[in-house]
Formats: sequence, structure tokens, C-alpha cells
Amino acid sequence: MLDKIAPLTPKEIVNLRKQIDERKDAFSENISGRPPARPTSTQTTVDLSPGGTPPVLRLAPRQGATIMFVDAAGRPWPVEAADNFNDGGYAVSQMAEHVFSVGMKQAQIGNIAFKLKDIARPVTVTVMPAQDATDYNLDLVVPKFVGGIPPTAMASAAPAPTHMADELMAYLYRTPPREARRLTVAGSGTDEIMAWQISPTSMAVRTSAQILSPAWMRRQGSSDGVFVYQLPITPVVVIAQGGELRNVALGGISVEPVGSNATSVSGAILSSARNQGFTK
Repeated sequence: MLDKIAPLTPKEIVNLRKQIDERKDAFSENISGRPPARPTSTQTTVDLSPGGTPPVLRLAPRQGATIMFVDAAGRPWPVEAADNFNDGGYAVSQMAEHVFSVGMKQAQIGNIAFKLKDIARPVTVTVMPAQDATDYNLDLVVPKFVGGIPPTAMASAAPAPTHMADELMAYLYRTPPREARRLTVAGSGTDEIMAWQISPTSMAVRTSAQILSPAWMRRQGSSDGVFVYQLPITPVVVIAQGGELRNVALGGISVEPVGSNATSVSGAILSSARNQGFTK
């Protein structure tokens, strides 16, 4: 009776389970000869001009990613509708008014169109199988402000700033170029602030606070509220954080040598900052 219900012996059952597991593993085995795709989080500015290159989302098999739309200040940009042109290859679902999840069903190329609020031209995202890197998060920055209104502090910060500057992305991800000089930061509540000297006349400051002085020239932001500002060289930066104004002292600034006084100039700048009440 038992043999009719379960004709396989315990040893045969174990062997069968092993074979099933081996076949499952074979489906997920990397046979391309390349290393597994590297997980990344990507931020890119949407090109709304005619003939602009659509943004690209890279997905690995049996994995997914989120697409999030924000404005130039990092604020959520509502999406009114989305259309997936390859239902067989990808699954798309809306998680919030500005966030979508995309999961790969089959390794195919497809695209998704998004209709953003107050923008006539739809944004189309190309979705393709990942090669060297796979996106876990794709932040798409619309080079405009929600409702056409910039944040108050930003509007008064500079007469004609560049709100999105892709060259500052490396500083946003804390991977500055080798030639950038790391600066010291001193002041109350400055643990999260990072700064680098970019050139003899400019520097980059990474912070979640709003920089009020000096007027910034370019800015690159992320959806979590962290921004990188490009500023003229200065030993003191004024920020607004938690409803308070704070002074931040920067040290280690170097001026391009003129004769032999480059070191003394840098020391004079830092000394000036300390005389204003800042300490390391």
C-alpha cells in the first residue's frame, strides 16, 4: 500500500530533490563569462528638449528597481500616468505619486512612458538587461521646479545659478576626483558636512543644509535631501539648518602659488576663520 502511495525510496527522493535543485540553480547560473552586474543607484537629469536622449534603466534577471521623479530642488514630482510598452518583459507598478517599481520578467529591451504633471511632453525610459551594472534606484531629475516655484532660500541664493550640474555627482556620491583637495570642516552641527577644493577659485560643499552665503554657482541634489554646492573659495560658509543660521569654517584651502607665498596665503585664510571664533 505504501509503495503505491509513495513508490520512491527515501534515497531516491533525496536524489530527486538534489536534481531538481541543480536544475533550478542552472537557470540562475551566470553563463555569460562576465562577473555579476554591479548594483548601483543612479541619478540623471531628464532632457525635455526635442531629440533628447531618453534615460536608461538597467535591470538584472529576477531583480527590480525603483524609478523616482524629483524636481531641481529634490522635491517629488507627481506622475499622472504611466504606460508599459512591454508587459511580457517587465512588470510596472506605482508605489507613490512620484515612485514606480519595475521588475524584469524576461531579458528583453522595452520602454515605459510617464506623463508628469504640468509637463506636456511625456518622459520615456528605456529598460534593458544589465551588463556591467544594474540599477537598484533611478532618480530622474526634472530640470524645473514643481509648480514653477523654487524654494525661497534657493531663489535668493544666487542671481543665475545652475540647479543641476552632473559634474558634481562624484562629490554627491563621496567619490571626488583625485585632484580634489579635502577640506576640514569646523563649527556646530557640521558632522554631516563635507567639503573639497576644486580649483584655486572654487570649492564643493556636500550638505543637507541650505547654503545662504556665499552665493552658489552650481548645485546638484539627490532625492534624500543632500546637495552639493559649488561655491567661490571662502573660509566661512553660512548655512540654514533646523531653522537656525550657522557659520561653518573651512580649513586647508590652498591658493595657486604666486612666487613662494602659497602656503602663507592658505594659513592666513584659516587663521582669519579662527579669529572669528571657529576652532578645529
